[in-house]
Amino acid sequence: MVKCQACNRKVESKDFCKYHLLAYKVLKQNYGVWCKAYCKLSWKEYLERLLKVKDTGLWVKDIIKLELKENRRGLDYV
Repeated sequence: MVKCQACNRKVESKDFCKYHLLAYKVLKQNYGVWCKAYCKLSWKEYLERLLKVKDTGLWVKDIIKLELKENRRGLDYV
């Protein structure tokens, strides 16, 4: 059984379980909104800002930490 890179649950699609996959999709969807609001925000800057927001969910934070650790650039997992 292939396990989620973020939590070791059963993988739903490629690298993530259904919870972390949804968190990743939400991150990707909202990146454009943040870019419009903050002008030319890099993927890394976006993730770093979200980590500081206290209302950012745990699954989203798991994905952010993984993205930053592995220096990913918003690669598509969906």
